[in-house]
Amino acid sequence: NALIRKLPAVETLGSVTYICTDKTGTLTLNKMTAEEIYVDGRIIKGTVPDLRTERSGVVESGLSPEKSLMTAMALSNDAVPDAGGKVLGDPTEVALYLAAERAGFIKKVLEEANERVSEIPFDSDRKCMTTMHRDSSDGFRSFTKGAVELILAKSLNTLTSDGIKDIDREEIIRISERMAADGLRVLAIGARKWDAVPEKMVHEEVENGLTFLGLVGIMDPPREEAKEAVSLCKSAGIKPVMITGDHPITARAIARRLGIIDDDGEVI
Repeated sequence: NALIRKLPAVETLGSVTYICTDKTGTLTLNKMTAEEIYVDGRIIKGTVPDLRTERSGVVESGLSPEKSLMTAMALSNDAVPDAGGKVLGDPTEVALYLAAERAGFIKKVLEEANERVSEIPFDSDRKCMTTMHRDSSDGFRSFTKGAVELILAKSLNTLTSDGIKDIDREEIIRISERMAADGLRVLAIGARKWDAVPEKMVHEEVENGLTFLGLVGIMDPPREEAKEAVSLCKSAGIKPVMITGDHPITARAIARRLGIIDDDGEVI
């Protein structure tokens, strides 16, 4: 159903054997939602219950693991609402922003008492980002979010309902891989307390010695029309290839849903 302006284009199209396509927004809807959260050794599917208290706008040292994670999701985030209330920003950050908001952690309210004073932006080599905030009770607190394996490598311990405990890396990796196998993009979040803001915000110093807070699994649903297009390509002898920066397990799950690969398909 295409109108061809120049006839040689038909010949070119007829010789196509591979189509390499981006995933996010092309094969998927680019409408990410937080589907699953792992915190304090347990899984929360769907919406986190409203955790608001009278002091929900304050980051307290004694916050529960759930409240600490929601606070980090709201504050370590560049998504912002526009005049009409629509949240603008990177789709991943919008998903985190909205998940925290549904649990009662409003970014604008939190920022009044916990001003962002510095940051280390996301970098594709580091695969994480960090924001530094004034702690309303005393000192400062940084939040780092990014790839699971990186945050785990930078974490010394984990926050539980019984306080700071040793971190079970194998268990967290197992949970994250199961979430990825379900087609979720998994982010890990950690925090660190500071007496003062470091003179130089360099990632080697700031993004280490973290306390692990939890995992967030985000879903970006495949487009129905993309699945049909993949099927048509295959019937024409064209091999579709999906290109993504997602974890290989997540990539495989999405590619299987779209029909790009089967159980024996290869992920590079």
